[in-house]
Amino acid sequence: MFLDKYNPEQFKIIGQGGSPELFVPTKQYTNPLRHSKDGIVPASEINGILVYPTFEERIPKIYYTADNIDYRLIQPYTRILIKRI
Repeated sequence: MFLDKYNPEQFKIIGQGGSPELFVPTKQYTNPLRHSKDGIVPASEINGILVYPTFEERIPKIYYTADNIDYRLIQPYTRILIKRI
């Protein structure tokens, strides 16, 4: 894991990869829903987090849908963005 080897004299942690401060959402989703093993709930948060479309037949554990799209959305694993000093 990177944080075990992190050297603050060599790298600067910029932030989290899915953080809204580091990207600009390109689409506004209408009536978004979060699908999980616990059920389906409203998910307006996807309008402010990093998600990407998937057309795979395999259904992930957690995915999102919305009225204005015909595919599933998945939130990628959280990534730490770093910059070499």
